[in-house]
Amino acid sequence: MTIGATNTLMCAGGHARPRGEAIDLHSRTLADFERVLGPDHPETLLSRNNLATAYEAVGRLDEAIGLFTRTLADRERVLGPDHPDTLVSRNNLAAATRRWGGWTRPKNRHLLLRKRPAKRSRS
Repeated sequence: MTIGATNTLMCAGGHARPRGEAIDLHSRTLADFERVLGPDHPETLLSRNNLATAYEAVGRLDEAIGLFTRTLADRERVLGPDHPDTLVSRNNLAAATRRWGGWTRPKNRHLLLRKRPAKRSRS
C-alpha cells in the first residue's frame, strides 16, 4: 500500500480504529511522507494535520495544538495565507485552542488573529 493510500484509509476509517492505533499509523505515515516527499510537500502537511486531528480526538490538546500551529505556519509559507488548505489549518487551530481553554490562553492567539498582508495593486 502506498503512503498516500494509507493516509486516505486512515482518514476514511480512522474513527473505527482504536484511537491509539490511529495515532501510531498517522505518525508512521507522516514520517514516511517527510522521508519521501520532504517536510514542505502539501501531502506531508496534510498528513501532519491528520495526526494533529487524531491527537485532538483523544484529548491530547497540547500535542494537537503544537502540530496545528506548525502546519499553519508551514502552509502559510508554502501555499500562501489565502490558500484553502491554509484556511483549514487556521480553523483547526482555532477550534483546538477553543477546546483547550478558550481565548484566555495567549500562546497561539497571535497566529489566529494575524493580519493578512495587503494585496498588491497591479499598476
